Amino acid sequence: MVLCVLPLQLIDVFRLAILRLYALKSPPIQLPTSPASDEPLNVSSSLPPAAPARGPGSPHTPAVDLGIARISLVVQAFCFVIIAFSKDAGMFVAAGALGALGTGYSPTTNSLSLELYTRRGGLPSEAGRLFGAMSVIQTVGYAPPNISCKVGCDVDCAVQ
Repeated sequence: MVLCVLPLQLIDVFRLAILRLYALKSPPIQLPTSPASDEPLNVSSSLPPAAPARGPGSPHTPAVDLGIARISLVVQAFCFVIIAFSKDAGMFVAAGALGALGTGYSPTTNSLSLELYTRRGGLPSEAGRLFGAMSVIQTVGYAPPNISCKVGCDVDCAVQ
């Protein structure tokens, strides 16, 4: 019983210090409740779309996306090999946790494809069509071989 009371007393003693440590330094901002004329979301549709916010020294380029995608793909492949040859549960879990670092492949590939699409003259408003086409390709790629070969080409490669 004494062991349970002691931590509670310590929390009571340090509660004031904890509250002061995590107290707000400034009051929260108040957002306007009525729409203002200078609100950026209330602009009329007759205005041309704004230019991208990237400056000349912007660190986000397609090369950065490509580098992240390559590194993520290598990390995923390496972890899949480790998982395949793991002999105990610890190695399996460690390789799976390390494989989580490779999950940046899909988002960076999407970002890279959108950037290259807009650079080649595609409209940013057509991004939905691009991502829709990419998801169809990904879905066909994830299908079992006998289904994806029948869908993707005229060669009959069903398992007999």
